[in-house]
Amino acid sequence: MSLTERRPAPGRRSRERPEATASPPLPLLVAGAVAGAVAALVSYALLAVIALGAWMLDPAAPWEWSHMLEAASAGWLSGQGVPLVIAETPISVPPLGFGLVCLLALAAATRWAIGAAAVARRGEAVAVSVSSAVTYGAGAAIVVALGQHLGAVPWLAGVVCGSIALVISAATMIARVPLIRANDLSPSSLDAVSAAVVGLMILVIAAGLALAAMIVIHADEVGRVMGSLELGAAGGLLIVALTVGYLPVAMVWSLAYLLGPGFAVSTTSTVSAFGEAGSAALPGLPMLAAIPPEPPVAAMTLPLVGVLAGAVMGLLLRRRGWSGLTGIAVGAASSAIVALTVGLVSWASGGSLGAASLSAVGPTPYLVGLAALGTTLLGTAAVVVWPSTDAREENHG
Repeated sequence: MSLTERRPAPGRRSRERPEATASPPLPLLVAGAVAGAVAALVSYALLAVIALGAWMLDPAAPWEWSHMLEAASAGWLSGQGVPLVIAETPISVPPLGFGLVCLLALAAATRWAIGAAAVARRGEAVAVSVSSAVTYGAGAAIVVALGQHLGAVPWLAGVVCGSIALVISAATMIARVPLIRANDLSPSSLDAVSAAVVGLMILVIAAGLALAAMIVIHADEVGRVMGSLELGAAGGLLIVALTVGYLPVAMVWSLAYLLGPGFAVSTTSTVSAFGEAGSAALPGLPMLAAIPPEPPVAAMTLPLVGVLAGAVMGLLLRRRGWSGLTGIAVGAASSAIVALTVGLVSWASGGSLGAASLSAVGPTPYLVGLAALGTTLLGTAAVVVWPSTDAREENHG
């Protein structure tokens, strides 16, 4: 069977409609290539519109339209984790908000490719995903090659962005095409994943609320930094876009603060609930002015957020019949998923924001991951450890 000629899946009727009402499916490689190209163009175009809009708002500024497009290129590449060197300054802390735009574009494009190519088998899904990733990665390499001051390596950008495209395309395929069925996984695996998703949602909400509270409490300082920049309409638009781009990073830093380890603001200063911020010179991003200069009252209770998330995870597991030692084992697996996820996003939220003291900022991944593991496991175990008299729970426990 070729990549362009496919027979119906075993046990299924042909999904082709009558010739008068439907066109034949696109070749697999063509559908994947189109999806990758469209995802790259749409996500890049959004940032380009913002950059060119800032350029048009201030015609007297010493910026050419080509400079603004290069700024859009920097945001697009950096948001996906491609390290840049701009004006001899290494930048590797990604504006994950821009990266999320790319992920959404890739997911939407893959959904289109599934329908356009009538994907129904694993081999077909692999062909579309690989084709999309190669095209998307090639687009990233071209963006780097066209830039004059990005300081990035084209092949590295292609590999990084192509790998992201491959993962997102494959994940979308699994979600939209019945490649893996629930019956293929054990009940304990499904329940562990479900509990982990709930725990992660609670941690994200807590981090967002904590960040919002810090911005409100330090609103005067945030306003002072904003005013000191003396931004016009164009600069204001760019700083707002940059703030939105780094908002997910700020939420990860907020979560690291809540769980205890905190985050580094320089090579010598760490902000945590158990220590002061120090005197590091941070970039003039207004949101950074919300960093608390000293631990709040009752700061030692902040890691209880993780314990609370774990307790809710335990309640979910208990409702699904897990208790006793078996419940603790499933809860441990769920906590491990949370810890791994938190550790990965912590790693993605750190790096360099400049030279010298700003060459290493952000949370320490393994410390934040261990804190998430310990607190959520404590909460989960406290709920599921007690044997239950419920017949359903006894079947598992």
